[in-house]
Amino acid sequence: MIHILIALLVQGLLELAPRGALAPLEWPLAVLALAVVPHLLQGTTKRAYLAGRFRAAGSWQVLAQVAPLVLQLAAQGLFGWNRSVERWIGTRPELLGWPHPALLAALAPFGVYTLVAIDARARQAGAAQRAALRRFQVRMFATGVLPFAGFILGAWAIGLDQRLRVNLEEVGLFAGAAAAALFAVFLAAMPWVVKNVWETRPLPRGFQRELLVRLARELGLRAGDLRVWDTGNQISNAAVVGLGPSGVVLFSDALLGELSLRELAAVFAHEAAHVKRHHVLTFLAWSVAFFAAA
Repeated sequence: MIHILIALLVQGLLELAPRGALAPLEWPLAVLALAVVPHLLQGTTKRAYLAGRFRAAGSWQVLAQVAPLVLQLAAQGLFGWNRSVERWIGTRPELLGWPHPALLAALAPFGVYTLVAIDARARQAGAAQRAALRRFQVRMFATGVLPFAGFILGAWAIGLDQRLRVNLEEVGLFAGAAAAALFAVFLAAMPWVVKNVWETRPLPRGFQRELLVRLARELGLRAGDLRVWDTGNQISNAAVVGLGPSGVVLFSDALLGELSLRELAAVFAHEAAHVKRHHVLTFLAWSVAFFAAA
């Protein structure tokens, strides 16, 4: 999510630069050629580790992690990707203007570079772990991309109605109500997105589920949707997603495999406290305040 926000920030900063000051030429083939860089960086990292140069390997690894952002900056600032998108689609991609699908096309290289970087990292793992690692990282990336893509496409569809678009641009109360409605839709959709984009499944019947249902009843809570988050045993964590009866309680596969029943009950009590003390609403309020201030 942080990398996606930085990619959007880069897009906005490039829009503030004088037109023609950056990337006077269009080299879309160079943008495509940059996709080999993540594999080159991961290969260099592996060779440095095998040679015992661990400090150098760590530096190369950091560079490999930020490579999609650096490559996106190169694609837009050096090789004129935004100019190519404008020529192909007929609309200048703008983050600071009214949303248009051209913005998704402008950010497409970042998505490609990220997927290539995920593949490059997965290839460094053992053969038995590669598929699970690749699948897990792609799903996590998709979870961050889908809300932004949905907002851009939804706002663009609304903007096709000129009267509605003028109301949104000129009437503050109307724009505020639309923003609140959009935020409510986002909250309602998050549990569905998590369940279907992440690799989750219902917690099977057994001692673990029976314990958590009984504990929820004693705490005066509805057990909600208890689900196992399949991460390929890469993450040991639990989380509450969503509000109200549609909320989802996630337990990663690694966590369920490591904890005893008493320890699992303690973790569930921790997640229940988030619900009882309305921490999700508090977090959302802080998020809204942050974006409003920005």
